[in-house]
Amino acid sequence: MAPRARAARAAGSATGNGTPMAGSPAVTGGPAVAGPADSAARPRLTRGKVLRAALEFVDANGLAALSMHKLGAELGVQGMSLYSHVASKDALLDGIVEAMTWEAGMPPADGADWRDALRHVAREIRGVILRHPAAAPLLVSRPVMPTRRLEQVDAYRRLLVREGFTEDRA
Repeated sequence: MAPRARAARAAGSATGNGTPMAGSPAVTGGPAVAGPADSAARPRLTRGKVLRAALEFVDANGLAALSMHKLGAELGVQGMSLYSHVASKDALLDGIVEAMTWEAGMPPADGADWRDALRHVAREIRGVILRHPAAAPLLVSRPVMPTRRLEQVDAYRRLLVREGFTEDRA
């Protein structure tokens, strides 16, 4: 390949006139095709990493700014690749609720006074809201009940029943 053609290809130009090709690093901000070396440089995404990044994005930019495209750019991938980890933007929003739920701790160990336990859950929820004020509306607006939240609710219910509350009151 001639030096000029090599330089044009390296610059992402099809014609050598300096105009980047669609999909080139100059247009996308990253390699057009990920190869073995590219995957070694970028950490592998997981659902957990995507959800954590989404929560951090909302913390920094607000809920209205969140899009799959922008989140993908934050993670150094194309927005479409996120669909391997979440089915839709709605699923991403539900996942943000799940990520926030994991930040709230379980009730204190057995033997704790029920009043202290309820104060504990209130402090935990308040802490999550204070850490993530832009994402906090999702806690009450999303029709999702992550498994972790069910485990927390059940642990508090068991504690209240053990303290003498009826199932209905607990």
